[in-house]
Amino acid sequence: MKNFNYSLLNSLTEKLKIEVLGQYINKISFVSAFDFYFVLSRKNMGLFISLNNADPFIDIVDEKITLPKSEKESHLSTILRHHIEKSRIVDIELIKGQKVLKITVEKYYDNLTKKQLYLYFEFVVAHPNFIICEENMQILSLYRASKDFTGPRILRISQTYHLPIIKSPFTAEASVYQPSEATIQYLSIGALTIANHNHPKLFKLIKTTIKRLSVKKQKINEELLALVASETANLYGQLLLTYQPSIETDEIILDGVVINVNPQFDAVKNANVWFNKAKKNRQAHVSKLEQLALIDEELKYFQELETATKTYNDSELNEVEIELGLSQNRHKAKNQIPTFKPYYLTYKETKIGFGKNNLQNDYLTFKIANKSDTFLHINGQPGAHIIIFSEHPDQETLNFAGKLGLYLAKIPSGEFSVAKRKYVKKATFPGSVTIDKVSSLSLAADDKLIAQYLDKIKRF
Repeated sequence: MKNFNYSLLNSLTEKLKIEVLGQYINKISFVSAFDFYFVLSRKNMGLFISLNNADPFIDIVDEKITLPKSEKESHLSTILRHHIEKSRIVDIELIKGQKVLKITVEKYYDNLTKKQLYLYFEFVVAHPNFIICEENMQILSLYRASKDFTGPRILRISQTYHLPIIKSPFTAEASVYQPSEATIQYLSIGALTIANHNHPKLFKLIKTTIKRLSVKKQKINEELLALVASETANLYGQLLLTYQPSIETDEIILDGVVINVNPQFDAVKNANVWFNKAKKNRQAHVSKLEQLALIDEELKYFQELETATKTYNDSELNEVEIELGLSQNRHKAKNQIPTFKPYYLTYKETKIGFGKNNLQNDYLTFKIANKSDTFLHINGQPGAHIIIFSEHPDQETLNFAGKLGLYLAKIPSGEFSVAKRKYVKKATFPGSVTIDKVSSLSLAADDKLIAQYLDKIKRF
């Protein structure tokens, strides 16, 4: 949310007093290392708090908004859940002239004791903070502690809290606050940053693997260039065997061709050296080409993952981690659909299935689809496996399935490979396939058409 200024914060505070005062904070969810969400007791309402350095803000949001989720635990998360969950908001105050919002909560503990806590949210660009204070203003916990004790304002656990020191107080101008606007904008712009914070191992693995494979590919190409062609080595051997010159130096010229030789060997032995080198180089050339093919395949797989993960949501990123062996499948809740289950919709009485990642693509194509069903995949880039559950779909259904693939890939046009499922075979990496007896289908996107069916999408 750009320009979350004092005027906007002032307008929001008045809205909070109307909408949030008296509500309970039922649950706290961590969106990232610097973003969290208070689920309120009022239906479909919550507070989104971002402490990102560039533009920190707070927002009243609709609980239906899909939020990422951070699995990392910290001292702050432990304190928040212990002291803030199930507490009631009893007062809300904007500190005059400062971008500091004070929320007072009242908490009853299991031992029937009651405590009042003060939550200070400092929405200061480059130095945002969140401080929890007890009634005596001692700091119970905080987001960002002072690094030393030499400054004029020390923020540490058990220290007394003091407001930020400012030179010029802010003044409020007329401003209209729009609920959820800030959060929607922030999640849209900062989705990749949040994903990187929540899934660091995944993004690091993809990045380092692409770099490693690229370096390896370059090295093998250099080695290929350094190899003397087997035809050239054979020619040298033939010339030496034909002319059998006396060898006195490490270089001779035969038929205008300069040949490196070993002066300790005669012509026949030097010829055999070149024949052996021709054989070894031929084998090395074949071997290195095979290595390059494997590297290219793996590199393509990780490059496609790199592209896809930039648009994946939190659940889909978790599935990629499972795919790469970085985590175990945690989806064990009763009645919860396994994450590898793909999606489908019905178009003119024909079921059309699709996957959103490699696990779902493989499950759809090789576990659900029949061999007589029709398979589609966009050429030249990552995309969903599309299965039309029909042996002979009409052209209109084929076109719709292709346009669905374009919508999922977020591209304006493309060419698809179309084949019977029985001609589709698994390749080396998840989601990759080889196809025989394939035909082509070129299409332009029609997002308006696909939008009419989005609310009809279901899981298998």
